[in-house]
Amino acid sequence: MSERLLGRDDQSALAWEDDEARQRALFREGNERIAELGLTFRNQGHLQLVCECGDGECTQPIEVTVAEYEAARSHARRFVIARDHENPSIEIMIAEGVRFAVVETFVGDASRIAEETDPRASTAGEQVDLARQSSAIAS
Repeated sequence: MSERLLGRDDQSALAWEDDEARQRALFREGNERIAELGLTFRNQGHLQLVCECGDGECTQPIEVTVAEYEAARSHARRFVIARDHENPSIEIMIAEGVRFAVVETFVGDASRIAEETDPRASTAGEQVDLARQSSAIAS
């Protein structure tokens, strides 16, 4: 929608949603680094991550297993958050447990930002390209 067609309140709401989506992506990026390094604690197979909610002041730790994190991260629009940190105006609850919840952003700018900032998206694309190149060379 054109910004000229939006009123000031509408533009403020969109800016707020974009800020929240970018904040969420920032925490996801940090959690990806933790997961890549395999920083599990006390050999219990759990990752100590930071809540990926859109609250810029939230630093609540969450504990997830590697398998739980991988399941959530298999979808670009899904985020691992602390319980009761969801924002129903831009996301839907996918799963909720004792230690954390998983939410998925709605279609729209929040989802677009989630997909554009997904650290695994470019890696997956590069891997597909490499696989195609390898098969072309082999044939």
